[in-house]
Amino acid sequence: MSNLPLVEPLIFSTPRFSLFFLFNLFFSLISFFSVICLFRFNKSLLIRPACYCSIGWLLLYQIPLSFFSSEFFESLAHAWRWSIIIHMVGCSLLLWCVLISVKFKTRKHALHFDFPELGLAARWLPVGLLLLMVAIYFRVVPYDCTGLYALWADPWMTLLAREFSIKLIGSSLATYALGAAANIISPLVVAFSIFRAKKLFLEKSYLYFFIWLSFGILAIILVLTSGTKGLLIPTLIMVVVASLLWGDSWVSRVGMLISAIALVASTMVFFELARERDGVAGAKYDFAQCVVETKTCAQSMVLVQSLAHREGSLGLSNYLVKQIDDRLSCMCSSQDDGGQCPAVGVAAYRPKGVNQADRAATLFQAILNRAFAVPFQVGSWHLMYAESVVVDGWKTLPFARRLFGESLNMPALVYQKYGTIYSKGDKTSTSTAPTSFLLYYPSYLGWFGLFVALSALVVWDFIYSFFALRLDDRLFPVAAGIAAITSMNFMSSDFLTVLISHGGAVGLLFVIAFVLLGRSHNNKASISR
Repeated sequence: MSNLPLVEPLIFSTPRFSLFFLFNLFFSLISFFSVICLFRFNKSLLIRPACYCSIGWLLLYQIPLSFFSSEFFESLAHAWRWSIIIHMVGCSLLLWCVLISVKFKTRKHALHFDFPELGLAARWLPVGLLLLMVAIYFRVVPYDCTGLYALWADPWMTLLAREFSIKLIGSSLATYALGAAANIISPLVVAFSIFRAKKLFLEKSYLYFFIWLSFGILAIILVLTSGTKGLLIPTLIMVVVASLLWGDSWVSRVGMLISAIALVASTMVFFELARERDGVAGAKYDFAQCVVETKTCAQSMVLVQSLAHREGSLGLSNYLVKQIDDRLSCMCSSQDDGGQCPAVGVAAYRPKGVNQADRAATLFQAILNRAFAVPFQVGSWHLMYAESVVVDGWKTLPFARRLFGESLNMPALVYQKYGTIYSKGDKTSTSTAPTSFLLYYPSYLGWFGLFVALSALVVWDFIYSFFALRLDDRLFPVAAGIAAITSMNFMSSDFLTVLISHGGAVGLLFVIAFVLLGRSHNNKASISR
């Protein structure tokens, strides 16, 4: 199994010429030019999640399938069948976009919108909800147990703190709150803050300029609370969409676009470099104390013990893992405050003889690979698993346990089968290999799964667009940004997971709220006249 190309890290290079490659390239090019034509002639498609999904599917699955055709063909027994399914997803989404563009009377917008003068309620709604969601999260996770605290106080413990503060906290409400804050609410606050601050600066209202700019910075910091740098991606998407649609000139749009991408990319690289500071690992971030406070001993002990399978899992040496395990076992079995339990502390140093600029370039390349190669590769693992293991497809669906009394956690099973090889032996218990439901359902339910996945997305597209098209034109960028973020999450997660855990449903509620607040504001304005 280890000699299968898709189990090893993929490197973008010149594809090997073959009929299979030409087939994939042909459909990728058709999808590429279709996307350009669709969005060029009907700007209202910018608020349709299905149309964003067609872009995401093209970038993350169809084009990589062309680049890695030989690896895909060598790793899968039914490569042609899976390739046809992948391109059917892309073509079906494009056909739906063509249908709604031709059959339904949607508004055809220009590419520029004025930044709206929001009413008081609409202006402060995202800020208030962001603070509420973060308060809910901190009610469960103490501030000194978060990944951001670990990055500042005990950088070598950051990855362990991240796993704990997201996956082991034992509170669905807290994780839902963090998901909504990071994926929907914070991006809205950042976008509103940037353009509000820009307007205030031009009006020379410098005090309010700094206040709104501070809101944006605070929102970014709160997103990073868990220590997961990838949670900045939704904010990047929202700012990019807002820059393109609220920007008053192409110079402004391109400038904002470059600045947003540079800020997020540099923050991600900084995160990695900041984790590699010299210090005493484990001394200031008391993992065992956090576990006891949140009553998560059982699952935390499983996590720590799983780290011993490979040196360097979550960036920790086996010697440090042993110390953490000893202290955790003592603290969880202690009847008092654990004062007699052994302390944790191992000297840790950043890699010697490594130029920081070269290190930053390597990290940046890894980020690009994570964005454009890994989603396709992980999705392919699910296809490989479906070919090699007999699976009851119905038990892989959400809520299968409630319906059938049993469920299969396929992302975890797939990671243990293929991810451990890819990562050279890492068997961290919280590691999973999730993929888009558009590939997940067909993997285990075949053609019926493909029908279910596409139907679910079309229904969501219809419901979301029904409300988004009733927004004031000036709030069109908000609806477009939320649609883009939700669609991005659809590219790597289950349908219901995106709606519930990644804030998709909250995004829809925001659109509905802005529709209602807009009508209320307009009614008051007409009465005053």
